[in-house]
Amino acid sequence: MDIKNRNSVETIDTWGLDLIYKSALDWDNDLGQLILEIPELSKMQGSIGLSAETLSNILRLFLNLMRKAEKAYSYAQMTCDQDLSNQDSLRRKEMALSAYSQLSQASSFIRPEILQIEQKQIEIFLKNPILKDLQVSLEEIIRYRPHTLSPNEEALLALGAEYFGSTSSIFSQLNNTELKFEPVVNVGPLSHGTYAVMLRNSERNIREEAYKKYYQEFDDHKNTLSAIYSSSIKKNVFLSRAKNFKSSLEQSLFSDNVSKKVYLTLIESVSDNLNNLHDYYTLRAKKLKLEQIFLYDTYTSLVANSEQQFEYDKAATTIIEAVKPLGEEYQNILQAGLTKNRWVDKFENKGKRSGAYCGGCYDTQPYILMNYQSKGLDSMFTLAHEAGHAMHSFFSNRKQTYQDHQYTIFVAEVASTVNELLLLNHLQKNTKSDIQMQQVLSNHLLDDIKSTFYRQTMFAEFELIVHTQVEERKPIGLEFYRKIYRELLEKYFGESVSITETDELEFLRIPHFYSAFYVYKYATGLSAAIDISHRILAGDKKSTQCYLDFLASGGSKHPLELLRAAGVDLEKKESLDSTSKLFKEELERFKGLINE
Repeated sequence: MDIKNRNSVETIDTWGLDLIYKSALDWDNDLGQLILEIPELSKMQGSIGLSAETLSNILRLFLNLMRKAEKAYSYAQMTCDQDLSNQDSLRRKEMALSAYSQLSQASSFIRPEILQIEQKQIEIFLKNPILKDLQVSLEEIIRYRPHTLSPNEEALLALGAEYFGSTSSIFSQLNNTELKFEPVVNVGPLSHGTYAVMLRNSERNIREEAYKKYYQEFDDHKNTLSAIYSSSIKKNVFLSRAKNFKSSLEQSLFSDNVSKKVYLTLIESVSDNLNNLHDYYTLRAKKLKLEQIFLYDTYTSLVANSEQQFEYDKAATTIIEAVKPLGEEYQNILQAGLTKNRWVDKFENKGKRSGAYCGGCYDTQPYILMNYQSKGLDSMFTLAHEAGHAMHSFFSNRKQTYQDHQYTIFVAEVASTVNELLLLNHLQKNTKSDIQMQQVLSNHLLDDIKSTFYRQTMFAEFELIVHTQVEERKPIGLEFYRKIYRELLEKYFGESVSITETDELEFLRIPHFYSAFYVYKYATGLSAAIDISHRILAGDKKSTQCYLDFLASGGSKHPLELLRAAGVDLEKKESLDSTSKLFKEELERFKGLINE
């Protein structure tokens, strides 16, 4: 539970950012050169429609500048996230964001000028071989025609780009550096990283103390955090209206070319099957021998003495073995990344960003931020999850051109969750005689579906309600949020779980709420991953190859189209209902296991 200062962390336990820039001076020089080159793009304004050659030259210059900006920002962001108290890192991140803003302003004419080209003329341009590798990008720009403003209006919005992201930055600073949690008696320091571990503790008094001390900080800052979130929502609504979208949800879904029906059908599917989740909480109360349970009782394992230790090296080896069905090449690349090539920043240190993510860009190797905890299965599954993202990036970057490499978040959660399901299957197969481990894994699958499918959908429903409130020009604020959040908690948790006033503050701590309408993709991603992993594990070689092709497809097609090629159609309600069906079946299996 000891949390080190950043300068005390062993090099092998950190990600290899020196592979991007050998020194901060190299970064300074690269960013300085980028800033000098940006004005060259501005000089081309007004000429984009002259010829296919001119169009090609402008787009290629823009893409080249974007590659440089992404590389500079990736490095700055990751150095910042490894220690948010480091002022030099914060300065570099602000400088990178400023460069992005300058590039955004300089390039703001591109979309409007392309859209001013008559349709017949753009079709003639697209037949020119010089634009062949830019066709997907151009067609995507044309799709935005109804939501692209005049050059002057786009330039005005670009001026505000740096400030539109300020709510997320303010929340991150407050959440990661200003909140100070009291230690839990006889356990140790309480932080974002250790909090999740403590909630899984078998001792109820420890869970309760950790929960109350954790949320005391959010209670003390509730008005500030609520105001920050309100600003974020209003920003989302403003931008959606400015871009001629019917709602902020429609704007968020548009980039993935996903219909509103997918989002609403997810909520409908989950709402229709909440009886399964309620049954699980009833079982949880019974197994814990409690008449009434609280939210801090919903995370601990229901299997006694299940706190296995999986040190990082053991977890990495297990994950590499688990992905064997995906082929030797996949295994070898992942092994090098997790064990030798320093893809991973492994453990929590003071000032480090909480949670986990996969970063990097087209011109770097994948990078994974972890706050790894060896107790229990959670961190191992999180590592498998982020490794799925990393391998998706690796194959997409290798196969696709820069302009087509970037896959969307919508499909990203498929790759990460397939890895988790392969890990689960591997552990189940290799512990058949260990009834306790089988119980643990069954409990884990239930909790994973609970948190990824049901809980994320609850968050998605909350986001939809609060954004709709603003769009209907109705008041929002702390009391409104608390009321709505309590109603959702009661809906999703059922009668077996007592909801308190403290629980109403949970929405204040969700970082993903600052990336509006993001969380629903976890739920749809799980549904798709369950389908794909079942076919891979059944030994279907064609399905396995289709999945590997999917990983290498990047952003060459829209996400629903990519998933159909991988064998999944998320526009069908039954694709979502199947996850609730699996949850119900696993719940019955778990009941049998714990009664043996």
